[in-house]
Amino acid sequence: MSIEIARRKSQKSPSYDDLLQPVVYGVLPDTSDDEISLVDIFSRLASQWRFISIAIVAGTLLAVILALVLPTVYQPALKVSIPTAGSVSVLGTVNAVLGGKNGIQSSPQAVFTRYYDLLRSGDVFAEYILDSHYLERLFSGITEQKSQLLAGLASGFRVNIEEPVPAHKGGYVADPKRLAVSIEVRDEAVGTELLNNYVKYVNQRLASNLQADTRAIIRSRIEILTRQVTRLREQYSQDRKLTIKKMEQEGAKKIALLQEQLSAYLAKEKANRVTRIAKAREALAMAESLDITYPTTLGAIAQKGQSNKGGNTAITVVDKQTSSLYLQGTKYLSTLITTLENRSNDEEYLEEVNSLREKIHVLKNDQTLAALKKRRSDDPWIKSLPETLAEIGALEALHPDFTGMASFSLGGSAVITGEKVKPRRKLIVVAGFVSSLFVALFVAMIMASLKEKKLNTEDNRETSD
Repeated sequence: MSIEIARRKSQKSPSYDDLLQPVVYGVLPDTSDDEISLVDIFSRLASQWRFISIAIVAGTLLAVILALVLPTVYQPALKVSIPTAGSVSVLGTVNAVLGGKNGIQSSPQAVFTRYYDLLRSGDVFAEYILDSHYLERLFSGITEQKSQLLAGLASGFRVNIEEPVPAHKGGYVADPKRLAVSIEVRDEAVGTELLNNYVKYVNQRLASNLQADTRAIIRSRIEILTRQVTRLREQYSQDRKLTIKKMEQEGAKKIALLQEQLSAYLAKEKANRVTRIAKAREALAMAESLDITYPTTLGAIAQKGQSNKGGNTAITVVDKQTSSLYLQGTKYLSTLITTLENRSNDEEYLEEVNSLREKIHVLKNDQTLAALKKRRSDDPWIKSLPETLAEIGALEALHPDFTGMASFSLGGSAVITGEKVKPRRKLIVVAGFVSSLFVALFVAMIMASLKEKKLNTEDNRETSD
């Protein structure tokens, strides 16, 4: 303090003559008296050594108390990686039945990616913690709300990708290969149990999701195939009905045509019978005139004519035929005419009519048409139906069980090590000491400056007096 007072007294106040000195522009005034040297700084700090010491000690003590008061935090950890092909083989079996396009992703990488998404899901983590009552075990006796405790616990839960290494910390990786999972807890034993059980819980959760997805796919596929079967049956039933209708129409046309042919044959035969009767009458008249009673020949008639007494009757018949109708004699011709006139139906004497009748009968009793009408199911005639029904049967018989599936490979369970990650007491004490030192020095400088300003003000008043 005496050094500071002597220094201030040695400084001269400007006189009236000094104030009247001319100012030379372009030349800076001498400011050497306004500069602060290191000596001045250290002298000021030295003048506040008591405050600085007290502040440092107080800050260090606060840091020590804080280090002792902060709860001990542990960080159990484990590692999981992509599963083996055998661990997810059940998915391949399901896909073989469902088909590649209709199935689910069954590769180990695809399964592990889904596992990673669930593992880092905040909703899944919160659900697991609440259902397992880990909050009560980790924070027994703490009166904070569950939401706050859960948020604090979730903030210490980390899932980091170790392979492949992300381009930057926290960066996105499409297909992770290995993960490091850790959680910060106060009770290492409970935290270790929590972490080991959580990775298994996520695996079960993923298995349940895959099973639900598979069942939904199976139901959807069965519905699609059932609709296909229904459409096939309806289509074949409609085609069969159209075929029956077409066959009936074609059969009716053919029967009508045959009926017309039959009527034409019968009409023709009737006309032929009338013609035969007319010819028979004419021949009967000739036979009567020639006195031909029984069938004879032209030679016999000529011989008979030569043997007559008159010898004047001579019959010369020039006919290329060896015999004619009148040569049959009156007996035959009379019987023929009577028979033809008494005939009531000519159909029995026509072979063509029998053939037509047979064709009509076949058309009216078409066995193919009758079988189509009697058919109750078209399934045996649908070529693609057996394969579709077999696929439906395979899907209905498919009851996948994913409980034994492992969607990850465990690199080692979390174990109790006793290593604390928080608080770092030495670091806290050192940081408290350094921080209090800088704060104390800064405040001491301000206090010294304020004190010096006060002394300068007092000196100026004494000088003016």
